[in-house]
Amino acid sequence: MPTDAPTSADETARALVVDARAALARYQNQAAQVSIDKALALLPQVAEVELALLAHEAAAEVSFRLNDYPRALQHADRAMGLARDLGNRTREGTAHGWAGAALAQMSRYAEALERLHAAIDVLRELDQEPLASRALNYLAVVHEELGDVAQALTDYERAVAMARLAHDPDMEARGLANLGEAHVSLRQPEPAIKYLRAALAVALPRGDWSLSAWCQLALGRLEQDRGNEDEALVLLRRALDSAERCGVQRTEGEVLTSLGTLLSQRGERAEALRLLERGLKLGQGLGISREIYKTHLALSEAHERFGDYRSALQHYRAYHRVRADLFDEVARAQLSSLTQRHELEQARAQQEIDRLRTVELAEANARLEQQANELAELSRRDGLTGLLNRRHLDERLAEEFDRARRYGSDLTVAMADVDFFKQVNDTHSHAVGDEVLRRVSELFTMNLRRTDLVARYGGEEFALVFPETTLEAARGACEKLRRAVEEHPWGALAADLKLTISIGLASGTEYPTWERMMTAADARLYEAKRAGRNRVVG
Repeated sequence: MPTDAPTSADETARALVVDARAALARYQNQAAQVSIDKALALLPQVAEVELALLAHEAAAEVSFRLNDYPRALQHADRAMGLARDLGNRTREGTAHGWAGAALAQMSRYAEALERLHAAIDVLRELDQEPLASRALNYLAVVHEELGDVAQALTDYERAVAMARLAHDPDMEARGLANLGEAHVSLRQPEPAIKYLRAALAVALPRGDWSLSAWCQLALGRLEQDRGNEDEALVLLRRALDSAERCGVQRTEGEVLTSLGTLLSQRGERAEALRLLERGLKLGQGLGISREIYKTHLALSEAHERFGDYRSALQHYRAYHRVRADLFDEVARAQLSSLTQRHELEQARAQQEIDRLRTVELAEANARLEQQANELAELSRRDGLTGLLNRRHLDERLAEEFDRARRYGSDLTVAMADVDFFKQVNDTHSHAVGDEVLRRVSELFTMNLRRTDLVARYGGEEFALVFPETTLEAARGACEKLRRAVEEHPWGALAADLKLTISIGLASGTEYPTWERMMTAADARLYEAKRAGRNRVVG
């Protein structure tokens, strides 16, 4: 991108970005998109890198609000690259947050967690954690989608607190709304109503019809769960009106599914099926898998309620197919139950037997899956220290190396070794040596970031991976580890016991492979050993 003096293209593009930001503040998302698209078209002629960054940041937010999550991710990544070019880590962190939020909405949960944690870590390191409220909010969304509601509630509360510190009423309202909806899922009406009404009190005066619709939707679901169908119907129709006013199709689709479900339960077949089909079409158009499978399930239940078992079966199969891509294989047994109900409509006794068998099978599958997950986790861990083992570390490092090359980000690795460890075993026993390795592992874990990786590489040797970290920053982290080991009260474990570690580092993706980078780090480790030990080289 050119870096000469500002041009008329700069002035025009800056005015368009300002217009887009003003429209976003008024929740006029379509108008914001028109302005930002014009600004983006001028970027090849723009001289200021800062202006290009502003344009891509605004484009990420506009796209996210309009549910175009792939486009939001694209602009967030471009903004992150420009922020790095400018050396602006704060905006690099917020760009990570937008990327993580978009990935969460696309149900790409593993990538979302990675980017959201990166955003939080960067902003925390800069002592600007209040700016991480968006990342915290969508981190909670991921936890809730994956079934960890307790962790989701904790993260939502932190997101609200951070938004208040940052004087960000938009994120405060969204965090409150998510807290309320989570309590709806937990069937805890009192806190749900409190949080949802608090969110509405912020959203309605600001003209945020999308968030207002979402709060009204959650309140409607709550009243439906409490058996207050008439009140639920009023709230859901109000939510649909708000959703149609804002033009945000994702919210409209969710409302249509809930309203159609309620009307189905009330026996209003034609209207229920019409709304549910509308909701399904919107979800499919947006490509949001979790909304698609929920609507397929709602349609299946509606058709079953009205005696159309063939259509019920078709939608249940679609529900299962989409859901299986996101979650697990337990739903296959439930599909068998619905198939038998279609074929044996009059055999109610047999249906009940089949239902019980399905439940038992689902529970057995869940237990087996849990055991499989536990075994998988054990296979990734070193039995003595609980750290990652070498095999899993190699897999993760290969992924980090590829990602660093793809995004042009920093990557540093280190090899660490306990000095004179053989003397510990020979002098104090292998039991003491094992406890030394456990405690060194604990010191590493306590003094590293959540995004860093540490593994037992073999014997008394450890490997460390620092994603998106320069050599200088990783060297500082390793010095911290070295001091922590040196200053630890080893004498409490065995009389006269003192320990130090040596560390070698290698950084950058100019190495042809990650294996070559690890070899370089290992060579620096031996330089540290030859230079007298208890030091960091690299």
